[in-house]
Amino acid sequence: DYKELEKNKDYSDIKNLIFKKDGKIIKNEIRDLIEDLDDLPFPDKDLFFKAIPFARTNYSVMTSRGCPYECSYCFNNMYKKIYSDKGKYLRRRSVDNVISELRIMHDRAGYKFVSVLDDVFIMDNKWVEDFSSKYKKAIGVPFRCIGHVNCVNKNNIRILKDAGCEIIQIGIQTTCENTRKNIIHRYETNESIIKAVEIIRKNKIRFEVDHIIGFPCEGEKEQIEAAG
Repeated sequence: DYKELEKNKDYSDIKNLIFKKDGKIIKNEIRDLIEDLDDLPFPDKDLFFKAIPFARTNYSVMTSRGCPYECSYCFNNMYKKIYSDKGKYLRRRSVDNVISELRIMHDRAGYKFVSVLDDVFIMDNKWVEDFSSKYKKAIGVPFRCIGHVNCVNKNNIRILKDAGCEIIQIGIQTTCENTRKNIIHRYETNESIIKAVEIIRKNKIRFEVDHIIGFPCEGEKEQIEAAG
């Protein structure tokens, strides 16, 4: 489609485009989602490797698209509505496909660390177990990922640790259960958060917490409590 734009050809039928014509905003039809992510080519990151040295040492990868949750503050909430009738929203690459990308890029860039940027990396225990086993053998460099309190359990965290996971990032956003439930539509309890953190700590994995400041019902007192 971009080649058509370069040739200044008609773009009124190119899906996903929004443009202005004759003073009017035109919104073309939304394109169907690509459900089999293995059909996509691996990203060409040579431009980043040349311009940003850090990209060569810390390689970023995504193994999935979409999120199983619908937090009110997140872009996934809106995307799910936009793509509601355009195919399966939550999709994941095969383990072998991900490992192939990581092998190729390791040969090309020689990275020392991997950042997995999935919205929730540990949402499928069977997939995580298969990935961890193959990652440890084929790649073997430390990595970080994003988790969710509801997905943390003793087995998958132990497996991740054994595979080389050094950091797990989890979203809490607020320690006020009322705010979490009624405003941002996250239904985990403070008790479940504490249990998840304890599991991560016991496996000697560093955890990082996402926190939102400025909810209309919270003030300085709530932020001090959260910091404690």
